[in-house]
Amino acid sequence: AKTPLAFSGTGSLRNTSFQSPALTKPVEIASTDFRFESNSASLSAIQAKLASSNLQGDCKVSNFKNPVVEFNLTADKILLDEIRSLVKDSQSKNDSPAKLTASGSVKIGTLQLAELTLTQLTAQSSYRDGHLVLAPLNASLYGGRHSGSMDIDLRPAKPIYSMNSKLEKIESSQFLAAATSLKGIVSGPFSADLQINFSPAAPVQIAQSLNGKISLNFAQGRIASFNMTNELSALAKFLVINPATEKFTQFMRLPADLQITGGKASTHNLTIDLANLTAGLTGNMNLADQTLDLKLLSILDKRFSEQVGGNKIGGFMTAAFANPSGNLMIPASIKGTFAKPIIAPDPGAIAKMKLQSFNPKDPKQMMESVNSVFDMFKKKKPQ
Repeated sequence: AKTPLAFSGTGSLRNTSFQSPALTKPVEIASTDFRFESNSASLSAIQAKLASSNLQGDCKVSNFKNPVVEFNLTADKILLDEIRSLVKDSQSKNDSPAKLTASGSVKIGTLQLAELTLTQLTAQSSYRDGHLVLAPLNASLYGGRHSGSMDIDLRPAKPIYSMNSKLEKIESSQFLAAATSLKGIVSGPFSADLQINFSPAAPVQIAQSLNGKISLNFAQGRIASFNMTNELSALAKFLVINPATEKFTQFMRLPADLQITGGKASTHNLTIDLANLTAGLTGNMNLADQTLDLKLLSILDKRFSEQVGGNKIGGFMTAAFANPSGNLMIPASIKGTFAKPIIAPDPGAIAKMKLQSFNPKDPKQMMESVNSVFDMFKKKKPQ
């Protein structure tokens, strides 16, 4: 019987290239030292280039029939769309590549997915059965930090990216511009917990294929497309108010839970806290085409309610309602888009609100009961 050929040795490579049958472009090797031992090969002090990525590190390959790769690599940048384009599609079931598994650590200066960019990335990486997993994955992201994991399913024609992540102090204007069509609408740092998946394909942005859950919280920020106080003044016809010259809304806090399907986000508890009022929103926001379909309930604090005229305002009982504590409550609907929201009164909600009894000690405590009003908005009128 024939015995397998056994070989061993050492050597080095300089200024050469390696063409893998699985790649459309060769790996350019500036230098590396290698060692062969039976059914394995080790490469050390690697200096190589694949497309626009410069690579350094070490790796070991064993079991050449079904390769097992162990690696420790550093890259200046990785463009995921570019790397995906380098991988050849199998022409038939008979010429599918050998089963490959890989694991190791990676450090990447810049990782780019579509227009989303992470920097100073470190991760433990593994590849098996068409899944590339980065876990844990830590990186800088638009002035803040990302921690969590990413699973990339490479089997479909368009890879599916799944993330289970915690974001801290991310600058929203930069993040939203990269991941959605919302450019210049919202600014300010936010933190979030997210469990999402998406499958972007140029020129489609991430938002259009987004699914999952996001719990976010802004400590402060700005909405550029409208001034909420001025809009409420126009709806409720305040008697005494000097309309702000600013065209934006400056808020002190904005928490929300979002359920997202195909880029359409629904929420039941989005809250906007301003200096003199609290606004609760429920409904839908499309992160891809920017369209809005929301119910808004604003509760003015007692001092501000008295300042603008209380129950003497022009829109009292038609656009606004006073609760037993003297706080003005203004229900409204928001249509249009993020860039051009259309805010209209909701007099039908006034009648429903009159059936409710709100007796909190202050407006902040009252928001705990607002969800019951939102539930009424969803009910059909009785026959």
